[in-house]
Amino acid sequence: FEILKATRLLKLISIRCPFLFGGENDIEEMARQGTSNIARAAVLDFENIDERSVAMISHSVMKDIFEYYKAKGTSQLMRAIIVMPSPQILMLKEKQKIIASEMQSMLKELSKYGVGFVLGAERLIDIDPAIRDQCEAVINIVGGNDISVQLKNRKGYRALIRPLLSRQT
Repeated sequence: FEILKATRLLKLISIRCPFLFGGENDIEEMARQGTSNIARAAVLDFENIDERSVAMISHSVMKDIFEYYKAKGTSQLMRAIIVMPSPQILMLKEKQKIIASEMQSMLKELSKYGVGFVLGAERLIDIDPAIRDQCEAVINIVGGNDISVQLKNRKGYRALIRPLLSRQT
């Protein structure tokens, strides 16, 4: 009964305010290739949004990305990269744990379809062990432009990175 009540309420809201939910995510536009060798980026800015909304939007977009690339089939080539500047979205509390666990399972599956991910964190311990296990590389900033790179099942090494070509203002 409660599910039907919620469904009716959402349907009513959708009728009264048709643009409230915004429609579907345009993953095809997000995934469209750039010209020649220049990559494109689709950026979602969650700066002034509460944690629950961020979880729901992130889950919706990731699910659509998953379905889009799954329909394209498996690939050994890198088709896309999902960059998450914080691991918090994958380590939600209480009621959002279902969303976080589904997102973790999608990240595991996405590699089959040529989609990788980058996850930023202050400390390695902040990342869930299930996610850490599927990482192919861990990059740590030692200082300035000096980094350490640890590839899975290989000896670690140090590298100097070049300065950025552009700066954000």
